[in-house]
Amino acid sequence: MASREFLKTMKEARSGDVFSQQKLGEIYLNGEFNTPIQPANALIWLEKAFKAYQSQGLLEKMDLVVGSILKLNLPDILNSPSADFAWACFFKAADRGDIHAQWQIGKTLIEIDSDNSAYVLVEEIISRARPESNLREIAVSYLENVSKSNVDFSKEALNLLDEKRPLPEKMELFWSQWISNRNRDALYAAAELGYAPAQLALGLQLAKLDSGNISVLSQEAVDKSDAELTGASLKKAVQWLTLAAKQGDRNAWYNLALIYRRPQFSGYNAEESDRCFDQAADLGHPQAQFRKGSLLWRKRARASQSLSEEIPELKASYWVWQAAQQQVPEAIEILPKMLGRYPDPSANEWHDLASMAKLALDKGSQIRLPADWVPLCHRIIVANQFSLTKTEMLLVRISEMQHEHCVVVDIREFVPKAHYRLIQIDTLEQRKSLLLASKIFSGDIYEHDHLNLIDEGNLRQRRYRFDKLSEWLKENFSA
Repeated sequence: MASREFLKTMKEARSGDVFSQQKLGEIYLNGEFNTPIQPANALIWLEKAFKAYQSQGLLEKMDLVVGSILKLNLPDILNSPSADFAWACFFKAADRGDIHAQWQIGKTLIEIDSDNSAYVLVEEIISRARPESNLREIAVSYLENVSKSNVDFSKEALNLLDEKRPLPEKMELFWSQWISNRNRDALYAAAELGYAPAQLALGLQLAKLDSGNISVLSQEAVDKSDAELTGASLKKAVQWLTLAAKQGDRNAWYNLALIYRRPQFSGYNAEESDRCFDQAADLGHPQAQFRKGSLLWRKRARASQSLSEEIPELKASYWVWQAAQQQVPEAIEILPKMLGRYPDPSANEWHDLASMAKLALDKGSQIRLPADWVPLCHRIIVANQFSLTKTEMLLVRISEMQHEHCVVVDIREFVPKAHYRLIQIDTLEQRKSLLLASKIFSGDIYEHDHLNLIDEGNLRQRRYRFDKLSEWLKENFSA
């Protein structure tokens, strides 16, 4: 039986007393005076109170009514005649950043996705409140915001999104939770779904190597962690880092190499560490590239004694050069010890003669330049670009000089006691001179012109031809 207090409030509310209308709505909302909780009835009376306060301009009272409305569970009032009013209040609060309102809207829209009748009803309501809005987009937007907040239902919001999202979106969502809130549950979820950055971050966390930069660790950061490594889950760290590495993450390979070198790791393996460093270097990790290059540089003396025809300094300088391109300070410092540099051809002794040779090639068809002088002109131009000696200029195999980062000046085939030199390619002009000369010495141009490749002869013959060409160039093209 209804209490006397409830009946009195009901009578006054029906007579138009706004305070009683608000009170009656709260009674139905909270189940006061042993009254059954009736959300739909609560909403009707709260709407009446809100509109009455609105007509009187009582903003504070209006806010109190809205606060009560926000306690409602949206699915419970879908069929209420005041449903439009309730949704409008929730949307207004959500737009102001109210997390609870965002949670209610997002949760309701996601959950009714499988209920056709409820979906149609809500779609009609929202179409009046938010024309041209997409229910799923609204739900996802609000739930993402809720999941990033440190509230009781943040994890539930994540789970709801997890159920509805495609796999790539799920991984990015969990990853964003880790980035914004350092939510370890989200990190584990993203890693378990196969997201490589999360697997890398989790591996570093377990190894206690997380220095705040999850993409790459400095050697100093690793050294500082020595005291903490004893209790680290290094085996689990290696498992997660291996998963990330298999997806091509160069930072995972690099940090795997560091762990395999740690004395505290029961699976210590120097060979496996070197293999991981090599993988990281191949994928472009700057520190791994420098390490590989510097290691090859230290071993060059031993490598030069082997039967291999490879030049050990070539591979070493390549990796250090790659690291220097990525601004590794140590690589920039050591590279000049590996490679000579001559970026300014005007400072080289062949500059004047090379300028004349270039003019002769440009006017070759007009002055009937002898065919056996054409390769020699290109030799002079290349010699100027890389400051070669006269003997190197005449004997080096031009078509075999160029490598990605440098040229190899090697005339040991003709002069056994000579030592090869490595010179860095710095300028576009250097590459252009090599390209044109290489076409000549590979026979491409001659084949195109239906001519035979010129036999340059021995060193004595080349010197004689060079002297003749030099005299002719100075007679015809000197300023």
